[in-house]
Amino acid sequence: MILNKLTAGVLLVSVMLSVSSCGKPNPDISEGGKQTTTQAESATDQTTTTTDIDSTTNGSTGISGSQADSSASSGMGTSSSAKSTASSVLSSKNKTTSASPSTTATKATSANQTTTTTKAPPSGTVMDFRKPGDTNTLGVWWWSISTIKGSTGQKYLDFCVLNSVSEIYLCIDGMSQSGSTNFADVRAFVKKASNMGIRVAALTGDYKWIQPGNNGFQNYVDKFVSYQNAAAADEKFYSMHLDVEPHQHPDFKTGTAGRAKIMQWFADFAINKAVPAAQSAGTLLEWDIPFWMSDTVKNPENGSNIILAELMAKHCDTITIMSYRDTAQAMHSVSAEEIAFAKKHGCKIVLGAETYSTEGDQVSFMEEGKAYMATELNKLNNMLLGEFADRNFGLAIHQIKRWFDLKN
Repeated sequence: MILNKLTAGVLLVSVMLSVSSCGKPNPDISEGGKQTTTQAESATDQTTTTTDIDSTTNGSTGISGSQADSSASSGMGTSSSAKSTASSVLSSKNKTTSASPSTTATKATSANQTTTTTKAPPSGTVMDFRKPGDTNTLGVWWWSISTIKGSTGQKYLDFCVLNSVSEIYLCIDGMSQSGSTNFADVRAFVKKASNMGIRVAALTGDYKWIQPGNNGFQNYVDKFVSYQNAAAADEKFYSMHLDVEPHQHPDFKTGTAGRAKIMQWFADFAINKAVPAAQSAGTLLEWDIPFWMSDTVKNPENGSNIILAELMAKHCDTITIMSYRDTAQAMHSVSAEEIAFAKKHGCKIVLGAETYSTEGDQVSFMEEGKAYMATELNKLNNMLLGEFADRNFGLAIHQIKRWFDLKN
């Protein structure tokens, strides 16, 4: 009897010890949830890591004058957002998965071989209307230059490739020869993009530039030329891309006379400063303009009257219209005059789409999401194909972070 009681007691203690140890972490599991193994175990264990292309880190914007998400009467909104998702699951067979909605997965095998597979994004959310060899373009504004580095830059570039983007308008306000984002950083980014089939333009702008005596534009030109001189062929910007937006000038809203003065200043600036600067630098000249720039100005060349949008089309390589509406038909309709001017003067035209706005539902695709936008831009692309046999046109999306974060 005493022996039976002792035996029962030992069994009870054993069970209690076993239960108490179940809630303790495995000493071979790191804080990140990754299984660590001995050399002998590694021959049979596998680790699978899945990276979410939709998880993002918000970068600061080094913009002066032209803000990434602000514009008067152009459809750009304000504020920024970021999202980041990740989870870890450990299985009984020593597999670790960091999972969120994903596009790429890398598997390390016992033979130390790495294979990468790509998961398809949700159906219909990708811009797939451009095919290899197409000369019509798809561009994207990239305002925060600090995000070109590291995993964020790679994530956005992969997203661009996935969507057949062919050109990036990179704001260089935050670029300096020796700053946190220096010439070497940008050269590496431009080269990487070039290797992925994407060219990069130097974007910036400030309405103050149009004021007589303002030297802000010359500072941009000096930086552009210094960068180009230090860059190899596959590291150079293909264009000056200017987003000056004269309608941001306070005098623009002071009445008819104030608006006329500002638009004439803009015309003078474009023809007398910007065009010669681009020619001297040996580069293309591209402009972002609103779809309503139908003011009549004096042509700085000869003093004759001319519609401002036509003046831009006549003297520039590309005009990018902020055609911010949420249907293909509306985007085309508001840009009809500029399309006609572009065809008349052999100027490339790009129609821009907005992904965020506080100016009304019809201005952006924020409410509808990626799939709807892809459908509408495919329609718009087909409409333009019917008008431009030479494919001297493009579409563009404002802007990389907002587009990336846009709901499906």
